[in-house]
Amino acid sequence: MRKATFAVLLLLVGVQLVTGQSTYQGIARDTIVTLRKFPTRTYLLDGKKLNLAVMDWFMTDYPAANDQIKLSILTEQASAASYSIGILFGLTGLLVNRQDPHLGGELLQIGGVGIGSGIVFHLFSASFKRKAVRYYNEDVQRLYKSEGNRLQVKFQPNRMGLGIRFE
Repeated sequence: MRKATFAVLLLLVGVQLVTGQSTYQGIARDTIVTLRKFPTRTYLLDGKKLNLAVMDWFMTDYPAANDQIKLSILTEQASAASYSIGILFGLTGLLVNRQDPHLGGELLQIGGVGIGSGIVFHLFSASFKRKAVRYYNEDVQRLYKSEGNRLQVKFQPNRMGLGIRFE
């Protein structure tokens, strides 16, 4: 009897754990979900990863989010350019260092500044992207809340007549 009771209790706990998992049903449609994994964040829309170009396309109708994502794109491009210049000067400094230690040291310093500024631009880009997603989600939630208060008239495909629905 105790084994049966324990089995039923274990089954109920298992069912509760499975049904108690958080789902995205409470999230408004078209909301971008953020997954935080050190050291980066992943942005998902309907379970698919988003990159900056796709985020830019989705955010064209939302001015505040669009401004932030444009800034994110610009600073990401500046980051890539800074990394490239920093690596170029750093490698040149390493190659020249044996023949001319003074020039090699200066080139290494310029390379370090380039790589450091690339990191700073990358951090700014991530901040702008985070703000853009926040503004976009707020606007989308406001849009769907305002749509929910309207009268919707729909044709039913398998029936004759009109269906009126208040949401």
